[in-house]
Amino acid sequence: MIVASARVQRTIVEECFKWINQRKAFGKPLSSQAVVRNKMAAMVALVESLQNWLENVTYQMNNMSYQEQAQKLAGPIALLKMFYTQTAQDTARDAVQIFGGRGISRTGMGRFIERSSLSPPITRKLTTKDHPIIFASAMSAKEFKQFTREEVAKHNKEGDLWTIIDAKVYDITRFKNLHPGGAAVLLDDEVVGQDATESFYGLHRHEVLERPQYARLQIGVIKGEQSVMHGRQVGQVSKVPFAEPTWLADGYSSPYYKESHKRLQKAMREFVDTVVSPDAQAREEDGKRPSAEVIQKMADANIHSMRMGPGKHLKGLTLAGGIVTPEEFDYFHELVITQEFARCGARGYGDGLQGGAVIGLPPVLNFASPELKARVVPEVLSGKKFICLAISEAFAGSDVAGLKTYATKTEDGQHWIINGTKKWITNGTFADYFTVGCKTDDGFTVILVERSEGVETKSIKTSYSPTAGTAYITFENVKVPVGNTLGPDGGGLLVILSNFNHERWVMCCGSSRSQRAIVEECLKWITQRKAFGKPLSSQAVVRSKLAAMIVRVESVQTWLENVTHQMNNMTYKEQSQKLAGQIALLKMHCTQTAQETARDAVQIFGGRGISKTGMGRFIEHYHRTVPFDSVLGGAEDVLGDLGVRQALRAMPKNARL
Repeated sequence: MIVASARVQRTIVEECFKWINQRKAFGKPLSSQAVVRNKMAAMVALVESLQNWLENVTYQMNNMSYQEQAQKLAGPIALLKMFYTQTAQDTARDAVQIFGGRGISRTGMGRFIERSSLSPPITRKLTTKDHPIIFASAMSAKEFKQFTREEVAKHNKEGDLWTIIDAKVYDITRFKNLHPGGAAVLLDDEVVGQDATESFYGLHRHEVLERPQYARLQIGVIKGEQSVMHGRQVGQVSKVPFAEPTWLADGYSSPYYKESHKRLQKAMREFVDTVVSPDAQAREEDGKRPSAEVIQKMADANIHSMRMGPGKHLKGLTLAGGIVTPEEFDYFHELVITQEFARCGARGYGDGLQGGAVIGLPPVLNFASPELKARVVPEVLSGKKFICLAISEAFAGSDVAGLKTYATKTEDGQHWIINGTKKWITNGTFADYFTVGCKTDDGFTVILVERSEGVETKSIKTSYSPTAGTAYITFENVKVPVGNTLGPDGGGLLVILSNFNHERWVMCCGSSRSQRAIVEECLKWITQRKAFGKPLSSQAVVRSKLAAMIVRVESVQTWLENVTHQMNNMTYKEQSQKLAGQIALLKMHCTQTAQETARDAVQIFGGRGISKTGMGRFIEHYHRTVPFDSVLGGAEDVLGDLGVRQALRAMPKNARL
């Protein structure tokens, strides 16, 4: 295992060396950038140290008997394995940053990087269906016969198998041969006729009992006892420590949130749990776009409008049934909505759920002509049509000057003719409108393009679900009215940059809440899972990992709330001047801590943390998709540099040590 990993890491280093020498950004090879060379230095140091340690251990093995190896090398090999898994994931993360969007694409230049970023690998294909159901079965209202534990204990023979789970009695006689884990598990002396509550929750999520095919196995309850276990409760705030932001936890307060924020949170929790989450898990499974019914219900509550943030576009609207007025709606209300949606635990679906509008519509709101705005904005906010932001290309991402898509005006000056391609465009496969960044004779211009003749889109395979609609777009002699220009000719840089703060802030909101969901999963798991006869929570090393995870998520949330408070008290211009660097650094911190939390969670869940179904499916999904946030909206290194450069510009000229 270690031998193979060392070689795979070296292959990744080779891929990166080739890429930074042939790829140009801002007119120069990537290799000319100190931050890229620094990453390469770290990757080389890791793989070389791993290889040298491996060769030393191998040499010792050649000169020891098997018994001597067991006595003297078990510890060094265990530490070496720990080192290789950590370095492999560090290398994979750095490689994704170097390759950018290609590093999360399953095809093309970065396909080997994308595979490495999923480390540890999934080594077998699981087929057991495991759709989550977040609300209790209607069968729970049924009146059941009461039994004593002594009566249940008599049903412990082949052809007559009963068991107890959480004071409920189940007849598993006919189910025995249908059990996905095999019949032997159910024939165990600790299961048949006995209370199997502890065994069950060590292997299954609570929601399994709520599925109709398993709920109907219940034939009774234990006399004088009550069921106490429950999974996620619809619309309810979790009682698990650190599972909710402090302002939602019992006994805590916050200077930021008012009653309107609390009312909105309660309504959004109910909406997400009953409407969004079931659709999210189903679409993650089949890869289809979010259901039209969900989009429409969001439109009915004006959720699409609220996700654009505070502004004139909310005037006259009834928000969430009147829970909050347009006049009092602020960035904390938007934070609440974004974080509640992030709880569905389906990263691709989250982007598919009008994620393109969140970043593609603001340029229309802020820079389109009144006529264009009046036609397009209502269509998008009503969920009738979809829009996406199309800036990135195979040739350039953050390097706007390197874009190749070109727009020229017709001789009469009435239309643009656009030619070029765009890549990694969220919602692009099903978008009706494209907010496109183009090179023009005047420099860089943003143009709203409608899906029409000459516009072609095709899906790109990435690490997360096709439900996001990630697309490769081709524009071939596309004719667009000059009236669709957003902002002045050649003024596209301002149009795009003005939207970056909000886009990145939204990603921070989602990232923070997603990390918290993983903390909750891990806290539940370590208290119900036993190893070596004791709960995982009894192990200091496990508690240490949880402590680090909690520290990370709390630091992210509190910084996020501080930035949000500043946004509420600054004009848009002031935000650009004072918060661009802060938000850039916050996003870098969010994505770095998120990937550390994902890695720790996999270690806590073990094999379940790399299985797409069962107890650890949310951990597997998070670990697989979390690299997206480190690339979308700006790679970590780019954002970190932006934050420091903005700080340096504000340095007093007379400041000295």
